[in-house]
Amino acid sequence: MRVLTWLLPLVLLALPAAAAPLPEDFAEGGVSGLVLRPAGPSGRPRPAVILLPDDGGADGRTHPYADALVGAGFHVLEVRSDPADAAVAAAALRALGRSRGVDPGRIALVGFGAGALAALRAPAPAAARVLLYPGCAGMLAEDQPAALDAPLLLLHGDRDPANPAAACDATAAMLVALGADVTRLEYPEAGFAWDYPLFGPERRVLLPWPGRTGRVLAAPWPAMAEIAAADVALYLQARLQPPAE
Repeated sequence: MRVLTWLLPLVLLALPAAAAPLPEDFAEGGVSGLVLRPAGPSGRPRPAVILLPDDGGADGRTHPYADALVGAGFHVLEVRSDPADAAVAAAALRALGRSRGVDPGRIALVGFGAGALAALRAPAPAAARVLLYPGCAGMLAEDQPAALDAPLLLLHGDRDPANPAAACDATAAMLVALGADVTRLEYPEAGFAWDYPLFGPERRVLLPWPGRTGRVLAAPWPAMAEIAAADVALYLQARLQPPAE
């Protein structure tokens, strides 16, 4: 298990710039959402990422991640139908694998809050899983898949009551025991849902506590959202992109 406490903002410079693509409606296999396609010639099939929003559905948190991932050459599906449901996550993996231009063997799941739990619990195989503040406090071993054999990135802030460092360290150790290659990335000074859109300096939002009853205060931090989006894109690019031809 690798534990990182910070990736420099300079990582933002490593991602290629690309014109903002137009989203396409996606409805297949009982899954609905929006798909963004990478720019450039179609050529060989490319990897893809499924974004699973938190309880309550899409709220803007996925936008910086979608932009960074499309710029890094991924197809991106943002699920709109019950995104925090593990069965929906599994169905999305199967449905997106049949989509044009997508390599079905290189599809990753990226989840936010309760969506991260869905990404973890999805029974279908994924090429990688990324869990953003999944609610390490209260996560139980019996709630997880029997085995995980793909790379996994766990991201959380060190000021997040739903994801304290000790609980996330224990969660990471549990996932390693299940077979996952785990990297844990802890952001100093970040709280829960740092990527929640900031609409004003006095904005206070209580969001569902992942995996349990209750609410947790969101801590919007737009600059950190951009850094986290770049970190996720670089992590997946390193693990899912084929060697350059």
